[in-house]
Amino acid sequence: MAMQAMSSGPHQGAQVLQAGVPLDRARAVGILLHGRGARAENILELAQAVRAQGVAWLAPQAAGNRWYPNRFIAPIASNEPWLSSALGVVGDLVAQVESAGIDGTKILLGGFSQGA
Repeated sequence: MAMQAMSSGPHQGAQVLQAGVPLDRARAVGILLHGRGARAENILELAQAVRAQGVAWLAPQAAGNRWYPNRFIAPIASNEPWLSSALGVVGDLVAQVESAGIDGTKILLGGFSQGA
């Protein structure tokens, strides 16, 4: 099942890389967000190191390799509409995973730096 972020804003249509087991055979799903300047491929290296059995891993790619333009301590308004768009990507993926039959209690969200 190909996944893609549908939310509006800078991250609309974000590519979502997949690793681990296919979603239709997964007992759990990890949604991993890369940090500033990194790529989805980079965060999937973490999934390979974890070696969890039966887990589907999803890693969306942020536009311009960043989820929002300024530091996290900057006023929220200065990171808009990027921040809301990033949160929309996560919401889209959670909704798609749940519609594929995975219970929300079996979805892990993780990341580094901006993705954390």
